[in-house]
Amino acid sequence: MCFTERPVVQKINKLYQENFGFGGLVHVTLSGAVHHGNKGVEVWLQTFAPGYATNVRSQEQDTVVVVLRGEGALRFRPNHTDHVSPAPFESTPFRANSTVIIPRNTVHQLVNSSKKRLQFLHIFGKPPIRFREFASWEEAQGKKVFPGPFDRKCLPGSFFGGHRASPSQDM
Repeated sequence: MCFTERPVVQKINKLYQENFGFGGLVHVTLSGAVHHGNKGVEVWLQTFAPGYATNVRSQEQDTVVVVLRGEGALRFRPNHTDHVSPAPFESTPFRANSTVIIPRNTVHQLVNSSKKRLQFLHIFGKPPIRFREFASWEEAQGKKVFPGPFDRKCLPGSFFGGHRASPSQDM
């Protein structure tokens, strides 16, 4: 672990930012289990380039997405508990000043459907985050992913300074 047990005030622009191999994404873990020792909630700041979409996935945690700027769509399976016979996805648009609530184990995908950047906060309960990734909407079980891509290394600047990646490098 690479965290402190003291209260901390952080400057977001000083925290480590990276695309973690996902072209079109800039990710910052603002507070999390692995990097900060947080046991109750994990918070990410993410920016999507125009047209970027996450993998089709689910996670074991309830999730709240607070849309800060841009617009996009939440794609999801209508019956989130149906891992045996998946249905086609539904799509619900969202934009800045929206809250998207994703119940745990909901198979979903977030998509930037605009020509501008999409930025939001991801807030997860009960970290660390445990994912399932699906190769397609038709796949029933998905593949367990743990640790997640953002928890695989101790990030520079996890409370103590840091590196600032230019979003233009990743988008």
